[in-house]
Amino acid sequence: MNKVILLGQLCDDPELKTTPGGKSVTNISVAVKDYSQNTHFIDVVAWENTTEFICKYFKKGKPIVIDGAITTRNFEDRQGNKRKAVEILANKVEFAISEKAETENHAPSTPFTFDSKNKGFDSINFEDEDNDNDLPL
Repeated sequence: MNKVILLGQLCDDPELKTTPGGKSVTNISVAVKDYSQNTHFIDVVAWENTTEFICKYFKKGKPIVIDGAITTRNFEDRQGNKRKAVEILANKVEFAISEKAETENHAPSTPFTFDSKNKGFDSINFEDEDNDNDLPL
């Protein structure tokens, strides 16, 4: 099984790119800490709806949860050397904390989730009127 879940912070603002075939893609770097509190910078790639979601709702320094899989690809660097990249392919992205919780310094009871397979949100509690400010517009 190839499954990775990361909780970290975006290292830069995400940039929406489009392939020649018209698919949207973004490459982001996520800073995560291990059990020894060492920081690691993990490359993540997201496609289409997940890309658009990330670019719309996330900025540099914001916490993010990535659910994905490890992938590898071969490429040629600018000097013509053959290289291999190891990165995470994002399948699902979640807000680690809501804006309201971030300002109040505590985590929400119900996280927001965007699932690229279902192409929508789940785990949003619409009955709690206090969460209205947390919903993305």
